[in-house]
Amino acid sequence: FDQTVLGCHYDNHYGKESAMTVVPAASASDSPLLRGIDAKGWTTASTLYKVLPLSDTCRPVLNGAIPEKSAEPIAWTNTHRGGRVFFTSLGSPQDFEDPRFKRLLLNGVAWASDKPIVKP
Repeated sequence: FDQTVLGCHYDNHYGKESAMTVVPAASASDSPLLRGIDAKGWTTASTLYKVLPLSDTCRPVLNGAIPEKSAEPIAWTNTHRGGRVFFTSLGSPQDFEDPRFKRLLLNGVAWASDKPIVKP
């Protein structure tokens, strides 16, 4: 499922020793999935998952980083059998209190449903 549908190679996650920094992926600067989300990034209590390499069909939206580890994608899009797939590894209880995360989910569901992503 991870490789076929999500387009990633899940290989566990790093521990919770430090907060993760969330930043937009360089290739997603004009992505509608980031509409209404502060492009400067933020920190989260979510753990950083090891998901690389992504499939060639994936388009990273957000990257996560923790000290002394390589950055990993934490939100991306993919296509599977003609359908749109949106994935994020964010989702700690604190994330659901963050308006940026809630906006990301709203944008991701709209994109996956092939609906317009409305401005905030």
